[in-house]
Order: sequence, then C-alpha cells, then structure tokens
Amino acid sequence: MANVYDLSAPPREVPLLVRTNLLFGGILNQFGWVFFGFGFIFVWAFTLNSDIFSWYYFSSNTQVVDGKIIYNQKTNFSVGGGKTSRGTPVYANNYVFTTSDGKEFNGVSYATGQQLQAGTVVKIEYRQDNPSISRIQGMRRKILGAFGLIAVIFPIVGFFLFFPG
Repeated sequence: MANVYDLSAPPREVPLLVRTNLLFGGILNQFGWVFFGFGFIFVWAFTLNSDIFSWYYFSSNTQVVDGKIIYNQKTNFSVGGGKTSRGTPVYANNYVFTTSDGKEFNGVSYATGQQLQAGTVVKIEYRQDNPSISRIQGMRRKILGAFGLIAVIFPIVGFFLFFPG
C-alpha cells in the first residue's frame, strides 16, 4: 500500500526559510545575485561613461575641420592614483566648429591630463552624415576610454553563479 500523507488544503503555510531557498537558491546562487546586482553599480558608473563606439563612428565617412575651444572644466574622474595621490584628472574640453556646409555645432571632448585653453584652435573630426557626432582629434567623446568596459565582468560572473540555480 502506498504512503498517504495528510496534507491540509491549499494554500498551505510554507516557512520563510523554505520560500527564500526556493526563490533564491543556495548560498552560491545568493552570492551570484549579490555579485550581479553590485556589479551593475560599476557598469552604470564606468561602462556607461566609456567611449566604446568611437572606433565605429570615426572609422569612415569623417570630415576634419578647424574648431575653437570655448571653455574647459575638470571632471570628477581621474586616472591612476592611490591612497596618497589623486591621479591624473580628466578634463572636458568644450568646442565649437562649423561644417563644410556652414552649420555651427558644439561638442565636448575628454582627455586625461590635457586641458586646452579657451580660444585654442583644434582639429575636429565629425561624421559627414551626422555632424553632432564629433570629437577633437586624439581625444574621447566620453569621460573614460574603452577600458571602462571591463566593469561588465562583475555582472557576468554573478550571472554565471546564480544562473545554474
């Protein structure tokens, strides 16, 4: 004869520990969720401020013209440094340029430790099909370079920890 269990009618009371274990899995899964969520803080702070598409934007169909620095400012980012030194600051260099068809555009380029004075003439490269995508030659369109993409590693590791659960 088969075992018969006397269960109460649904809905049944399930202890909190059992519910959380079913929802989040074991300790490895929970650590994965924390690592995944905490890692996204770094993605928002670094990867979203990284110039990861300039290689695509400026690989072809670009025009180079002279532009002029309007003003510059120090950002809250720095590269390098440690406990005793802040590192090299990243500067935002704001510029204006005129396209070959006579339209004027403004832009911002970022450089580590390179602060250009107002009135300085610089070479601006821009996309011919979309002049709002521009930069000072040799500089970035965003605060950080492509190395900011490395922050994506944290959520990926977290995903591979919680996914099997």
